[in-house]
Amino acid sequence: MKKCTKCGVEKPIGEFHKDKSYGSGFKARCKKCVNACTKECAAKNPGLTKLRSDNYYKNNKEKINKRASKYRRSPEGRAVMSKINKKRAEEFPKQHKANALIGLEIKRGKVTRPENCTACLKKCKPQAHHHDYDKPLDVIFMCAECHVNWHRNNTPLNKG
Repeated sequence: MKKCTKCGVEKPIGEFHKDKSYGSGFKARCKKCVNACTKECAAKNPGLTKLRSDNYYKNNKEKINKRASKYRRSPEGRAVMSKINKKRAEEFPKQHKANALIGLEIKRGKVTRPENCTACLKKCKPQAHHHDYDKPLDVIFMCAECHVNWHRNNTPLNKG
């Protein structure tokens, strides 16, 4: 049992975050108090929270992507991704059909995926970007970063 320095309640050791810098090996505040404080700070400084999150991602991109990839390959991750993909297919049938068709044409060899992004010319495995989902084979190939940026800054046509 350990007493939280914030709320003053004595709680089981499992209610505290691990921290080697403390003599006990656990933080002085319980998880509930730490989480409440973190949420409060995030609400007061949304810009700072986003900046910290972006910096963390930038500095740990490889580690984060490796962990996410490992999860997506696990049985639990596969089930979650399957459910998400099924929901997206129902939500955006035209988009799903266009993506499936271009993927099939690439596999058949009728459409060739370039080795570079057409926007930034970076060597990568570019994604097919549809300007109009009514024309499923009319695509430009962009790296993931350029593709995301395009969708952030533009409104797609015929998304439904």
